Amino acid sequence: MNCIKVKVKFMSPYFQALTGVEEEEITIKDGTTVKDLLKKISVIHDHKLYEQLLEEETTLKNGVLIIINGKVIQDVNSKLRDGDIIIITIAHGGG
Repeated sequence: MNCIKVKVKFMSPYFQALTGVEEEEITIKDGTTVKDLLKKISVIHDHKLYEQLLEEETTLKNGVLIIINGKVIQDVNSKLRDGDIIIITIAHGGG
């Protein structure tokens, strides 16, 4: 299976503290989903980040935003493509 590279940016100070990085490039298998990527990130950083992001492995927790190439995604089964830029952050209320 071919491998692809994606860039992950942690825009929330909370997620930066959990991972110890602001951004990183990760090599994954072609066909990897957002959910699979989140699992891999948790393994890389040896932390329970996965549980902080997903509710029952099917939906993003309330307040968590994942943006791929500038578009907010809701489906954690979305497949990633080579060169994708994934932003993981927390939604901020305002008005």
